Amino acid sequence: SAALKIQALCCIMSVCKRCPQLLYEQDRGRKIEAALQRTLSRASLETKTISSTGVFGFKFLATSSVSTVTEIDGAPSRDFFTCMNNAVEYSDDQILNVHVFSTLYAWIFNLYQGQVVESRKRQSREDVFAKQSVVHDRPQHSSERSDVPSPVAGQRRPEELDDAFREVVISYCLRILSQVERDILTESPTLLRGGSRHSISETDWLREFAECTAMEAVRLLDLLCLMDACLVSRIFPAVKKVYERTANRQSGLVFAAVLQFFLNHSHHVIFDVEPVLHHFFVDYVSVHYRRHLLAMSALLFLTTNTQKLLLHTSVFSRYFPAILKLLAWHPRTVATEILPILPA
Repeated sequence: SAALKIQALCCIMSVCKRCPQLLYEQDRGRKIEAALQRTLSRASLETKTISSTGVFGFKFLATSSVSTVTEIDGAPSRDFFTCMNNAVEYSDDQILNVHVFSTLYAWIFNLYQGQVVESRKRQSREDVFAKQSVVHDRPQHSSERSDVPSPVAGQRRPEELDDAFREVVISYCLRILSQVERDILTESPTLLRGGSRHSISETDWLREFAECTAMEAVRLLDLLCLMDACLVSRIFPAVKKVYERTANRQSGLVFAAVLQFFLNHSHHVIFDVEPVLHHFFVDYVSVHYRRHLLAMSALLFLTTNTQKLLLHTSVFSRYFPAILKLLAWHPRTVATEILPILPA
């Protein structure tokens, strides 16, 4: 059943976070990734619809029919199922598909930290050598790169991400980014209860869900590009399209995730991140500073990338009024987060 598979997935994720080395033994990680890959790519595109007729409140003659799941704008889905598809009644494999997507970032990050660290070290080392060659106007000698490990053909370490699984994750994330561009359509908007006192309209709930899903997709793509810089040229246009079409209409979570992606990978595609920083802090943060999630996302971005922003941008000297406005409006919430960046 779906409930048993979800419980098993939770146990596997606990092992992945606490003892990832156990998944390297006997190729356990590869077998689990094969199952995750099937769940992400082979979920059903059908949903069951039950209709019934009745008289005086009594229902009888219930009939069931099968229809195709829809996109958020009501159009029938013509591609594989993702967590952004709507169904009248979700099947077990569709529910499991959503749970697997929610665990992908933790799975890849915890299981392949070595690949991420090695890739970042290699990129930083190559940047240093490139700057030295430009400054001194001389070619790089092989002795300078003697500490850079050269991969052996056909050799793959157990902690290296499988190519097939990576392609499925990329396809899933890119499809989500294309889905969130659609307009949300609800046939009969209702209020969803959140406890006894709080309620939210169905349209607002779907909008916030689309934003969180898009943010998770961008974070996943960012992590994969950190592991392999060769993916940047393929993924960068899709993330840039998200920034151009959807960043403004969100509450700031997607904008902050896209900004983090640009900051990490703009040098691979010769992209100037300064206009995006100006747009974020001047045109967005200064206007929507009352939003709690935006304040936390902006300050988390600043504290996470303090050294990089000081070296390569002028964020703290140019946009400090917007940053201080966040502190003034959320003094108790963000005080501890903003203290580390005050010297900057």
